Amino acid sequence: MKKLKTGILIKDKVYIRRLQKAIHTEYDQDIECIVFEDIENVCREAKRKQLDLVLIDETIPVAYEKLSRFCAIAIVSGTRRYDRSNDYGVIYKFQHVDDLVANMVQIYEEHHGNARIIAFTGACGNCGTSVLAAACAKAIAAKKKKVLYIDGETATSESDYLKEADALGIACGKEIGIHNLYEEKAYARFRELLDEVKYDFIVMDVQNAMLQYRDFASLVQELVIVETREGRAQLRATKLKQMLQELANVRVIRNKVDLDEEEAEGNDMEVIPFFHTYDSGQLIDKLAELEIFDTWI
Repeated sequence: MKKLKTGILIKDKVYIRRLQKAIHTEYDQDIECIVFEDIENVCREAKRKQLDLVLIDETIPVAYEKLSRFCAIAIVSGTRRYDRSNDYGVIYKFQHVDDLVANMVQIYEEHHGNARIIAFTGACGNCGTSVLAAACAKAIAAKKKKVLYIDGETATSESDYLKEADALGIACGKEIGIHNLYEEKAYARFRELLDEVKYDFIVMDVQNAMLQYRDFASLVQELVIVETREGRAQLRATKLKQMLQELANVRVIRNKVDLDEEEAEGNDMEVIPFFHTYDSGQLIDKLAELEIFDTWI
């Protein structure tokens, strides 16, 4: 495993010196310790991707959910608590350095990377993939999962669909320099992200050409091809699915459907109703309430 850049924000200065000495003596090749005086500096360095893990005194107030978007968090406690939450792990302060480092590594491994990628792509234009992807991100965030939403369409941005993403607990690609995935730097940043930052889910809206770009398709755990009732869209959706048949989790969803007509035809595929009078914000709210996204959460 790589050398962990570990920030330390603990009030007990004597304990910090003892901890640094023990780690330097026994684990200098594995752990790099960086001592901080306040949480603002911790957050700044974490956002700059300069920290893998932060040890934080349990008496210091921290916005765990926001900080955990950028690094793993271990709360240093004077009591033996072994509970876990979505946002941090807990380390007992008074234990042998071997056990303490083992717990640090465990928390880092549990709370970084390993995000499940869900990618939406349209069989053709105007299938509604951007709205569906945004609704999926919102539905997952409502389950208290950490979500990164990336709008990979070059003509739009996340703010077009998730105007209050931060209030929903959703991080957006533009915040970390990811938008047009065809750009060399953006795609490299996306690949780095899979190992560096802890999200439970990365929800993406991408052009179907992206599925043949580099190794992108192999990184996706759930690929959703969105079609409509138009014959052209259904034909292209079928061709896309055939092209991607080696991927395990490819599903086709039919969007903008009149349910009465669909039931009359006896079609048993997954469908999204057509809400004629809704604007994009109302539509995302309505779609996020549907059970169709629950299978991924």
